[in-house]
Amino acid sequence: MYQTYPVEVLSISDKGIDSKPGSSSNWMSQIDGGGRKILVVDDEFLIRHMLTDIFTSVNFQVITAVDGMDGVNRFQEQKDQFDLVILDMVMPVMDGEQAFYKIRQINPSQKILICSGYNNLDDVGAMIESGALGLLPKPFNLRELFEMISTHLNT
Repeated sequence: MYQTYPVEVLSISDKGIDSKPGSSSNWMSQIDGGGRKILVVDDEFLIRHMLTDIFTSVNFQVITAVDGMDGVNRFQEQKDQFDLVILDMVMPVMDGEQAFYKIRQINPSQKILICSGYNNLDDVGAMIESGALGLLPKPFNLRELFEMISTHLNT
């Protein structure tokens, strides 16, 4: 029932977030979200909380949703304001696949990144063919996440 994920340890210093405590060169210090808005849809509290902390530390605005239905509702409220949606696949109430297609109905050009431990490649492949940016498999590391975001948002 429970999943475990490796954690990349971050420390916060007066110079920003370091990927290793005490390191002076930091790839994250070069990231500036420019106030762009991200919707994180994931049923796992720790994932939502971690991504919110990390994204806000590099100047992104973050809205979170606890399941697919909540994500669609939050998206509908601000449908033209999200630069990116990060969407988990396996969630209660409404899964990520259903949420993906509902969000695409509301805004067909919305950028959506699938971020999941879900491994049904047929479903994910169909979503990518329908416009999803790609799949970032869980567990992921922050560098992979930001590289994918940078590719699609030009951060």
